[in-house]
Order: sequence, then structure tokens, then C-alpha cells
Amino acid sequence: MLCSVGVPDAVSRMSSSPHELSGALRQRALLASALAATPRILIVDEPTTALDATVQARNLSHLGRLRQDGTALLLIRHHLAVVVALAGRIAVIQHGHIIEQSASR
Repeated sequence: MLCSVGVPDAVSRMSSSPHELSGALRQRALLASALAATPRILIVDEPTTALDATVQARNLSHLGRLRQDGTALLLIRHHLAVVVALAGRIAVIQHGHIIEQSASR
């Protein structure tokens, strides 16, 4: 699973402690652990926060492939530009209430 989410040298990383991994690698390891159960729906909350642009693009591309392969995504993000690239539908929520929703394309 670590290989599938782009963790370099995945075999040696399996014995690493979380503090030995970068933030991007920790996020990928967490995604790998969630995907190990082959979920039909994956809820991801700010999956690219504090990552550089290259790693953000790689992680979002992986989420896009999951969606294409049939995994439903509930993506929670503050930046709508990222959401539009992945989502089929978008809902804007404020104070726990949907205030706007539409198809993303």
C-alpha cells in the first residue's frame, strides 16, 4: 500500500517511526492505511495542508485516480480551486449548514 501512494523506498519506511517521516510521507502513510481496507468511500479532510506544491499535486492526482477507479471521495477543503479539479459536486457549508451546492463542471 505504501508503494501505491508513492512512498519512496517503502519497504525500509515500514519500520520508521512517525517522527522520522516528513509531513508528506506521514500523510501518504495514513492514506495507505485507510486504503488497505479498500473503502467504497474515503473522507479526506485537508489532505494537502502544509505540503509544497509538487507534493500537493501528486497527492491530489492519487485521489483523482482513486475516484476514477470507483472510490467515492468526500473532500473537505477550504480552497475551492482544488475541490473543482476533483469533485463532481460541491457543497459550501457554513456553521454546519449547506448554503450553496452545485455540480463542479
